[in-house]
Amino acid sequence: MKYKKLLKIVSGGVLGIGLISMTIGCTKGITNPKYSQLKINQISKFLNKSFLGEIDNKKIEDSIYAGYVSGLQDPLTRYLNEEEFKEQQVLEEGKYIGTGIQFEWGINGSHIIVTDVVPSSPAAVKKIKQGDKITEIDGIKVMLSNEGDIYKKLSYTGKEEVRYTVQDNDGTQERKISLAAEVITVRSMDYKLIEGNIGYISILSIQDRTSEKLNQILKDLKLQGAKNFIIDTRNIYSNNIEEIYKMCTLFIDNQFVFKIKNKQDEIKEYKTNGALYDEPLTILINGRTRGALEAFPSAVQYASRGKVVGETTAGAGLVTEIIPLEDSTGLIISTGILYTPDDHILKDSGVKPDIQVKNSLESILELITKGKLDQNNDSQLMEAIRTLH
Repeated sequence: MKYKKLLKIVSGGVLGIGLISMTIGCTKGITNPKYSQLKINQISKFLNKSFLGEIDNKKIEDSIYAGYVSGLQDPLTRYLNEEEFKEQQVLEEGKYIGTGIQFEWGINGSHIIVTDVVPSSPAAVKKIKQGDKITEIDGIKVMLSNEGDIYKKLSYTGKEEVRYTVQDNDGTQERKISLAAEVITVRSMDYKLIEGNIGYISILSIQDRTSEKLNQILKDLKLQGAKNFIIDTRNIYSNNIEEIYKMCTLFIDNQFVFKIKNKQDEIKEYKTNGALYDEPLTILINGRTRGALEAFPSAVQYASRGKVVGETTAGAGLVTEIIPLEDSTGLIISTGILYTPDDHILKDSGVKPDIQVKNSLESILELITKGKLDQNNDSQLMEAIRTLH
């Protein structure tokens, strides 16, 4: 990934921190905005005099920069404080900092249910399992009214242990478990042979060399007897456009698959050469399929290479760039818009499936009560299977 110095911040004393001026060029029409030092000083004076709580100057400084970037109203462009930038760098390596718990809110909002546990993670070591219910974290009851505090605890990446109250799925046994976040390697995909001759591959994350691993999995599934493939891209965000392009090259032969336009209206076109696989293909998508990843089902659809099944993608088809700043903080900036070869903008309406399928209420209830969804109750997957018969 190409890095460049983009932002220079001059600071002086607003609660010990002052914002004199900032210049940024990430969107048209924003140049040399000025801030009123007088107004900042007035705010500082009243806060220091009357605010009841503790004043954390570092958090205020980060909030100023984060607020500035949020004014662009682009959900993918944001300021990263030092901790967030470190986390992002770890993610770029195919890892993340956490405890290894994946979850959904329970049916009545009084607990969260574990939907997956990353192997060898702190949660796996402490024997938290799929289907377990978490009812309390560090003394905070898990309920929707405490949602903000609960998410802070679940995403905490510091060194201190966080104490969880965990119940078995039927609520019969309860235990207290302390977990500390660690750097965890993220699986890039799971796969299996289903229905005797369909290779099912679930994409979990896209990292450097994911396309190489996908190629090896496709070979392995073919040796097991796979004659057709389903690629599941539901619930995944990725910005790794080069790996997404390489995924396209595995299946799509000699076609323009997508293009990217930057701020200067320069266009980069991506074209495949010789595809390695010509077996029937179906792609699963939903509203959480987002980012540059949306280019993959779009390319399969445009090339008439296979069917796309599920729900319309998020419509966040932008290419982003991670920019390190001088003080160990950083930025994520939207730098390119994804287009189909016939100029459809993926960030506007997303990718519409060839076959629209919503998972049933029963399947949603199964997921949020048991923490997993049986294949036969996954309406989208079952429809994908039908397209290959």
